[in-house]
Amino acid sequence: GSGATEAEKRQARKDLSRVERRLGKLAEQEAALHEQMAQVADDYGRLGELNTQLQAVLTEKEELELEWLEASEVLE
Repeated sequence: GSGATEAEKRQARKDLSRVERRLGKLAEQEAALHEQMAQVADDYGRLGELNTQLQAVLTEKEELELEWLEASEVLE
């Protein structure tokens, strides 16, 4: 066990729930961006804009995955 208090565990469970919801939304955004990118494959300007948005989604996803790991460690 991690020796976490009940309050810390409660907070970790809330954090996990919030992070999981946000990750689900990001997965939807990522899929939509990939779909849009496929539709505008020959429009390099638009493709660049979509790629910038995609990179932002992927960066946030990485940060949330780290947050998820930290919260899950509290519950071990």
